[in-house]
Amino acid sequence: MVPISDKVIDYAREVVARLKEQGFRATLDEHSDKLGAKVRRAEVEKVPYCLVIGGKEAEARTVSVRSRARGDEGVMPFEAYLEKLRTEVQTRALPDKKQA
Repeated sequence: MVPISDKVIDYAREVVARLKEQGFRATLDEHSDKLGAKVRRAEVEKVPYCLVIGGKEAEARTVSVRSRARGDEGVMPFEAYLEKLRTEVQTRALPDKKQA
């Protein structure tokens, strides 16, 4: 989980808590680094999904999804993302690789 600023940290913590309630591993990157550095850290650590949260996402209750396999997947409602994760886990589906 990558919050863009401290202004959205409460929503980011709420999202992490909801993910953990559902049994998913989730962490919040609270370092004071710039967004690019946070996203890069997630890539280096091979995090499957990196959720970027900014002011618009917090206001609309959405998340911006970056997948290790597909790259930027865009913005989606958090509940839709949660359902997508549940489906992947239940079907043991591997994410499709992005086309080169």
